Amino acid sequence: MARNEFDFIAVKRAMISNPDWANKVRQSDTAGLKGFSSGGLAELV
Repeated sequence: MARNEFDFIAVKRAMISNPDWANKVRQSDTAGLKGFSSGGLAELV
């Protein structure tokens, strides 16, 4: 972030557990966000 770069991988990991991540962040609903779990990766397959 110090170099004004965006951590795309971190955002994508958050979106695996929270498909509506962008809306929740936009609405400041951080309490509704779930932490990343590798178990969520199994649901993608």
